[in-house]
Amino acid sequence: MSKNLVRLEEVNLSAETGHLAGGESPPRQTRKAKKQRVSVLEDELSNLTSDDADEAAKRSTLENIFELAKMSSTADNSFFKDFYQINGIQQLLSFLKSNDNNNLKDPTCVSTAASLTYLCIMRGATAKQVADAFVENDGVQILLEANSNFVLNDKNKDDDKGSSNEQQLQKEENRYKASSDIWHTLGMIFCKAGKEMTKEQHISSIDSILSSMDKFADITNTYNQKVKEEKEEEQNRKNSNMSSVDSNDGRYSSHSGSNVSNSDNTSVMFYSSNPSRIAINTHATKALHGVCRALNYLTDHVELTREDIDDKQLYKRCHAASRTKPRTVVTWETMTKSSTKIIPSYYRDDATIYLNTKTFFVTCFRKGLLETSTDYEEIIPLCVETIKRNSSDASSNSRAQDRRHGVFDLMMAACTAIHENDNESTIIEKSGILSAIEMTLLADGTVKSTSKEKARELLKVIVASM
Repeated sequence: MSKNLVRLEEVNLSAETGHLAGGESPPRQTRKAKKQRVSVLEDELSNLTSDDADEAAKRSTLENIFELAKMSSTADNSFFKDFYQINGIQQLLSFLKSNDNNNLKDPTCVSTAASLTYLCIMRGATAKQVADAFVENDGVQILLEANSNFVLNDKNKDDDKGSSNEQQLQKEENRYKASSDIWHTLGMIFCKAGKEMTKEQHISSIDSILSSMDKFADITNTYNQKVKEEKEEEQNRKNSNMSSVDSNDGRYSSHSGSNVSNSDNTSVMFYSSNPSRIAINTHATKALHGVCRALNYLTDHVELTREDIDDKQLYKRCHAASRTKPRTVVTWETMTKSSTKIIPSYYRDDATIYLNTKTFFVTCFRKGLLETSTDYEEIIPLCVETIKRNSSDASSNSRAQDRRHGVFDLMMAACTAIHENDNESTIIEKSGILSAIEMTLLADGTVKSTSKEKARELLKVIVASM
């Protein structure tokens, strides 16, 4: 940490110690301490945009300021107040745009800047002012551009050429971590300052959200599927080896640990035990969580037209992110005989993704954004699955109960919309909703009487539409 920031930390600590030891400090001493804090922090921030300091020094300064923010007391919010007072966010954004935008192509640099912004909003008493300043100074577009560099830009494949496999994986891990930090920060920006954004900013944000959602849903789905297949292959291999014991004089060789051998006798590491693959999936999953939350925060403020919704395939893509992809499995019974089966799409086990998907559709319903029978048809499976899950494990939290009731209301509206389209009259009957209602009515424990009453209302709507 630089001498200036060490001095700033000492000023903060001495002020806190004086407060603890002798009660409130005299006004003059408080003003002096504040003046020292602001002066030191102002000097450090000016280094970020200075033409004299080299890029390595600037990035070191950014990391030091972030560390100081993490250590700062939340009791008096002095650091965060000072940071806002001297236009810290504006200078931070100027730094990201400097150096011919090379800073926006550095995952570590962007990750630190995004995390610092997040702390200023989550801990600071000036959260709304910081978020507004961020939007006013093109912060949303800056982070969206960085996210595009890390996640949506095919140029990354060219940049990774010439690197070893492990180096490529490390670069990928860094990019996805940066994207995760970007989306957690943008989620808070949308929450605090979504109303201050323009229509153009809303639409560009949604475009980036959907593209990132597609990308991270595919990455995490692929990883989880490969891990599952590896476990199945390993189990089949063990079973096969066990059956060959007798024909091998009681000896057999089974693969253990994290490596298996392929046909050219080279070692191949499992996805499930490769640290780099695990880290990549972890950051991709966190990024997907952040993307989903960001969309929900933005949905509270954005005004979407029917054309926007249809052109972006908004509902279909959001729903798809919560599900696996259908896949074909070929099982060989003998060397010449095989059987093929198709495993349909199903909802992923990730509770955070599922919750945010459910919240998104309930919000869209309450805002009147679901208009056509096709809209409702898309989310009927989600409603059925939610009602089934809540019949056995329903949270007593009031917000969770409100969401649960919102799903019942959404399903009732779907029944009405579908009933008006005679060509789709059997969709409700085939959806499994009657079984879900039965599970709710027969459930006890955490399923409250209000939910059962909602289930009865839904049943009446279904019967009336038959």
